[in-house]
Order: sequence, then C-alpha cells, then structure tokens
Amino acid sequence: MLDTDIPAEIGRDELIRIFRKATRIKLCDEKFRSLVLAGQVSAQYYSPRGQEIVSASVGTLLRPDDHVVTTYRGLHDQLAKGVPLRELWAEFMGKATGMCKGKGGPMHITHPESGLMVTTGIVGGGLPIGAGLALAARLRGTDQVTVVNFGDGASNIGAFHEACNLAGIWKLPVIFCCHNNLYAEHTAYEDGTSVARIAD
Repeated sequence: MLDTDIPAEIGRDELIRIFRKATRIKLCDEKFRSLVLAGQVSAQYYSPRGQEIVSASVGTLLRPDDHVVTTYRGLHDQLAKGVPLRELWAEFMGKATGMCKGKGGPMHITHPESGLMVTTGIVGGGLPIGAGLALAARLRGTDQVTVVNFGDGASNIGAFHEACNLAGIWKLPVIFCCHNNLYAEHTAYEDGTSVARIAD
C-alpha cells in the first residue's frame, strides 16, 4: 500500500540539483524538437515535455551505481541519470561517437557507466528487465536500487503485472515509476484502466 501522507525531506541542495537537471532536460528537448521541425534532423523522437520534474527528482536522489530502465520517450530519464550530453547527442544524430556507435538512436540508448541500463522501444518491455536487474543486485548482495520508468498505457500490458508480482513476492529493490499523462497514445486513461491510480 502506498502512504502519501509521509512528508518527504528534500534539502535546498537537492532542490537546486533537481531544478538544474529539469532545466537541462527542457532545453535539450526544445533543441531537438526544433531541429526535427526545421528538417535539420531526420529521426524518430518522442518528446518528454511536461515530465521533466519527475525524472529530475528521481535522478537526483539515485546514487551513481543505481540502475535506470526507460522507454523510447526517455531523454529525461537519460539526462537525469547522468548520461554524458555529447555522447547522447551523437547517438541521437546517428554518429559513431554516440554511446551505441550511432546504431541505437533515440529509442535504444544504453550507458551502463552512468547506470542507464536499457532504453526500450517496446511498451512495457522494461518492467521485467528492471525486475531482473533488481534480482541480480539482490543475488550479488549489493544495495543497488533499480528504477523502471513507464507510461500509464504500459500498466495494461501483461509484463507490468508479472514484473510487479515478482517484485512483490521476492521483495526486490525496484521502484516502478509511472509517468501518467492520462493517455495511452490515443486512449484516455479512464477508458483503459479501472482504478483511479496506477499504484492501486
């Protein structure tokens, strides 16, 4: 059960780091969207606009060795976790200097050095991967945490329920972070989900 009445203690320094990360995410998103709209870049890109603060907050509170799994709409999670900007942009542009040698593009970013383990283009596909990373941490005896980011539409995928169930049964160190924008592509939240909150 989720207890939202517990006050969170976040200090001034953390708030400043959150603001800086959110600003960086916003500026990078705006720049990339402007390049696509101007025809200067031809790439598939899904803007995380409006979700900057969630990722900046989570990324600020994670340790460098903690893991993050994200979706094809992952620029905010990638930057918040500390993926180097130069390598990230090179990957977005399909250049060999990108972290995946330009072969992954925006939808398939990975940078284990910063803890960004997987960016998946499959809706809900990151949830069991995150549970697996958390299980690996448990088996290795580390105290690493894995955060899996997903959209509300992914909560209707079987992998969501399977991953949450295993995480609960095995008490895995994983946080499932839903970026709920109230639409699964073109389907309104209330038309596809029977509860008011994904956590329920």
